[in-house]
Amino acid sequence: MRKILLIAIVSLFALNAVAQRKGEISKLTDVDSLVVIKYNTFNPQLDELANRFSQATDENQKNKIEEQYNATQAKLDAEVVAIYTKYANIDGVAQRLFLLRAMFDKKQLQKIYSKLPAHIKESDPYAKSIIKYIESYQVGVGDEIGDFRATTSKKYQFSYNEFKNEKDVLLIFGSMNSFELNTRVALMLAYKNVDVSKLEFISVYNASSFEDFAKMSDKDGVEWLAISDLKGDHSSLNMSFNVYAEPTFIYISKGGYVEAISHYLNDTINKLINSNGFN
Repeated sequence: MRKILLIAIVSLFALNAVAQRKGEISKLTDVDSLVVIKYNTFNPQLDELANRFSQATDENQKNKIEEQYNATQAKLDAEVVAIYTKYANIDGVAQRLFLLRAMFDKKQLQKIYSKLPAHIKESDPYAKSIIKYIESYQVGVGDEIGDFRATTSKKYQFSYNEFKNEKDVLLIFGSMNSFELNTRVALMLAYKNVDVSKLEFISVYNASSFEDFAKMSDKDGVEWLAISDLKGDHSSLNMSFNVYAEPTFIYISKGGYVEAISHYLNDTINKLINSNGFN
């Protein structure tokens, strides 16, 4: 069952109920407020169904509860899409949609995008990234990936093809300083113990300039390779690998096949790391 993204919304956007009481839906924060209220309305129902599902022992009963959960989630999704569609002409909605793209499937995103005013579609970089995301393929587990390029923290040009047929690669999306302490420690210990001739660690930074990239990578002080395509929110790497939250870990085996994708160091990724022996 899909986990709703209320926490992400609340952490990013402030609730502004005063404007709603007056019926003044003219700012992005007002639209956000409508969305948050919609999530708050549905959240108790979803939590209650999730609790019933976890306690159910009969398989038929669990299937029925899951159907109810999915139907409720689908209704919530549809109502959120309706809100953003209705207020698509408000400045900033394109940015919001792109940053929260994981909330929507591509059909829903396309529906809202179609309602954006022509001048926003033509001039807003987030509107352009929305359509680029919709039209591009996002990598999944089991996929074979091709070459991708970026800039290293030493200003060298990076090409994945240099590693594709030589070793496994662990892509680490995000700044180490933003990770939980146990994740940072686990990564550093793993890197010290792994055979680097078999596995390459690569940190991928969401930076919009080389100066920002250099500051972030210097602050992290990682011993392994650091790269960025220097496109910030509009990163082609983030779109191609469907990265919308940090950290995201993507394990790619020798030959270019995606073995695992996770927002934390789960058992699968840890086993893949450890399978490379020790240096």
